Amino acid sequence: MNEWIFTFGCGQALAGKCVRISGTYGEARQKMMEVFGDKWAFQYSVEEWEKMKNDPDRCWPMEEELDLQSLKEEKGND
Repeated sequence: MNEWIFTFGCGQALAGKCVRISGTYGEARQKMMEVFGDKWAFQYSVEEWEKMKNDPDRCWPMEEELDLQSLKEEKGND
């Protein structure tokens, strides 16, 4: 099972945040759509995410990771 990082776009309610979801590429994407609809920006593999995070030339702050289960409970989704 793979893990994926999803980010949110500028101007969206969760801009500057990200969530981690396990599953295949498609399963994770489907779960993201179930919870957030189309209110997110990009899907990254954990490997891609770590590469960006550890890039010595990175000049932007990384998104803060949120707990998906807590967000689902707040929205009333299971």
